[in-house]
Order: sequence, then C-alpha cells, then structure tokens
Amino acid sequence: MEHRRTLVADRVRTTNRLTAALKLYFPQVLDWFEDKATIVFCEFLEKWPTLQSAKRARKATLERFVSADALCCYAGIAPVAERSGNKSWMHWRYSCPKFLRQSFIEWTNQTVRFSFWARAFYQTQREKGKTPQMAIRALAFKWIRILWRCWQDRKPYDEAKYLMVLKEKGSPLVKELAS
Repeated sequence: MEHRRTLVADRVRTTNRLTAALKLYFPQVLDWFEDKATIVFCEFLEKWPTLQSAKRARKATLERFVSADALCCYAGIAPVAERSGNKSWMHWRYSCPKFLRQSFIEWTNQTVRFSFWARAFYQTQREKGKTPQMAIRALAFKWIRILWRCWQDRKPYDEAKYLMVLKEKGSPLVKELAS
C-alpha cells in the first residue's frame, strides 16, 4: 500500500511539473487534452513538442484515431490477413505497443467475469471452436469499438444502454442472452 501511494504521488508530481512547463512553452496543448497522464498525450508531445510543429502537421496525422478500427490497429488487437499462393491465414499485429495490447487483453479478460453480454459473447466464441485467446481477442475488438464510441461522445459506458442497442439492431448475441 505504501509503494502504491509513493507511485501515485510521483505521478501527480510529474504531471504537475509537466503542466507548469507547458503553461510557459505550449499552453494550447493543455486545452486540447483533458487528461495529461495518458499515453496519447505523451505521444502527442513527443511527436509535436511545440505549437509550430503541431501547426505544420497534417490534420489527418493529428487525428490519429479517427475511427475505432484505427485504434484497434494501433493497439494491435485488429487481426492481420496474410496470403501466399493458395494459402491465407490470420495473425495478430506484431508491430504495436505491446503494453497497450496486453492491457486491453487483460482488461477484456476481466470483463468476462463482470459483464453479462461479454460473458455470453465469450461463450459463443468458444462454442464456435475458438481457443480462449482467440475468443478474448475477438471480445477485445468489440470492447475497443465500444470504448472508442464512449470516448468520442464523452459519455461513460452504460451496459443497459448497450444491451438495448444490441436488441434494436437484432443482434444474434441478444438471442444468446435470452436463452
């Protein structure tokens, strides 16, 4: 517990120092990001450390995650299809932030225990013959899409609302939940 408090205090101290420095050198970026302790914020500053460099960047480059698919690809969750001759196969992305991908996988694995629909989706994937890892990756792909929408709408995740949307769209998962 003591170690955790020390880590939290260090994080707060570092974030405060960064914020103070940015107020002097690049104050606009503080308005662009709500949470300064995120990987995306740090990567943005690494790539564009000044307002001039951010202004020179292409708009498409600045809007890195314009879709849930872009986030899935970046995180390494989206599958990659390869073909050679008459053969084709799928694998996960090798070139991605491994810590981010593993974080999504571990978090998704926990949602199976606590989310009604996630557990049903996982079971459906297993019944289709998928391995546990394949089922978790498929579920992570769905979760990233949901989280991306929550991020874009700036609204928290609501399981009841998500289940209603599934029902409205006639998702086969709803039939699985009903049985």
